[in-house]
Amino acid sequence: MPNDARGSWDGSRVASRAWTAGVLAWLLLVSVYLFLLGSSRYLNLGMGVRDLGFFAQSLWNSLHGSFLAISFYPHATHLWGGHFYLSHVLLIPLYALWPNPLLLLAIQSVAVSLTGWSLFLLGRLWLSRPWMAAVPVLAYTLHPGVHRAALGAGIYGGYQPDHLIPPLFILAVYHLARHRRKAALACWLFGLTVTEQYALLWAGLGLFCALRPRTRSLGLIMAGISMGWLALATLVVIPHFASGKWPFYFSGFQGLRSLAQPAGNGGEVWPRLISNVLSMARPFGYLPLLDPFTLITLPAYVAYAAAWKAGYFVPLIGNSWHNSAIIPVMAVSLLRTLGGMSWLGSRVAPHLRERLLVGAVLAAATAPLLVTPGPMLPVLFGQTPRDFTPLPPARRAALDEIRRRIPEGAALATDFFTGSQFLNRRRLQLLMDGGSNAEYVLVDRWRPGGGLWPSEGAALRAVEEEPGTVRLVDREGFLLLRRPLKGSPGRAGK
Repeated sequence: MPNDARGSWDGSRVASRAWTAGVLAWLLLVSVYLFLLGSSRYLNLGMGVRDLGFFAQSLWNSLHGSFLAISFYPHATHLWGGHFYLSHVLLIPLYALWPNPLLLLAIQSVAVSLTGWSLFLLGRLWLSRPWMAAVPVLAYTLHPGVHRAALGAGIYGGYQPDHLIPPLFILAVYHLARHRRKAALACWLFGLTVTEQYALLWAGLGLFCALRPRTRSLGLIMAGISMGWLALATLVVIPHFASGKWPFYFSGFQGLRSLAQPAGNGGEVWPRLISNVLSMARPFGYLPLLDPFTLITLPAYVAYAAAWKAGYFVPLIGNSWHNSAIIPVMAVSLLRTLGGMSWLGSRVAPHLRERLLVGAVLAAATAPLLVTPGPMLPVLFGQTPRDFTPLPPARRAALDEIRRRIPEGAALATDFFTGSQFLNRRRLQLLMDGGSNAEYVLVDRWRPGGGLWPSEGAALRAVEEEPGTVRLVDREGFLLLRRPLKGSPGRAGK
């Protein structure tokens, strides 16, 4: 396993319990903070349909007879036509109890704190002092990449099951370090079911374990099964649910062939990749870069660089859910360094390591807070002021009226952001994709940041020019149109 070393906590039990209570209180605060900002962004139309809508609508449709069906998925009509999110089915009973997309944002916020708690458990095992175990927790939960991904800092995001990977990964490391193989295997197997793309991460952990004679067989089994799971998902499951098409991200193979070239789509990839590595390591004082455990991220970075070359830039921009394959590995490497297990940590006297290295991590983690304090905190972590500005009551009332005017079974086409409020529908389409089969069309013309996108505006004009289209609601910037159904002349005017 990554390391068997154990710290011996000195000091009284009272001190250790105090630090444990403090860490738990801090993690509770982090979860509440992320959920409040995320829910505010969602409720105030600052969060788009993708990717939150994929997961929310698939749960809603599963409760209404269409297992994991999605009406606006760009890859297929089934959630598993894009990625094999096997464990997503476990959320169906929870969504039955609270059928609201906010449930997914709550789960995502809790996952961040669970990762922090997993780090604390590992720190208690490897570090000598209770306060030292709290330092990596603080560094992780203040990491801008963690916050931006959890809040969906770009137009995409909102919710991704990928955020379940970090706590499962660190817990697997923790149980392996304590020689609890069954618990470690449970975390690993559950992690495989979150989504198939992280099989590379789990295979990397297996290969790292295989470097030590004591865990060689276990590590090889983990690596082999992980790659087998990836093959099963990409060659069998996903094509089955995508009408025979290969996974959309297979286009990244084109980028692999061009990685050695000096330039490609989107400009030079190598400076972007180096910048991403440094930004992921910066809140940890760059210490993870000195530990070989960080090499587990190499397959992910190769895939992200290939994706960049193929024209998919999201993984390397630093605020996406793809951080889930990078940041937890660096957090474990940080613990190894603080515990004297890395090349640097083993060459520094313990008292200097505790003071100098911990001081470097604290400075790196808290420096952004000193530069942009107070009200700028949400902006620092991936929000903009309009994202959490409350929707005026008049606009909220107009939206509620529109919701009542649209029959539950009718097809609805919306703009990218307004559609996030109508995810519990079996037939939802996006104007940016045409929305040609929808009877009802809804747009927000007062949307902050420039109104409708060009593709949405063009689709709206086409709908308005159709004979028989009528305006049902034109209020507070929201426009609801009803168009005639094909084959039913005059339907719209009834």
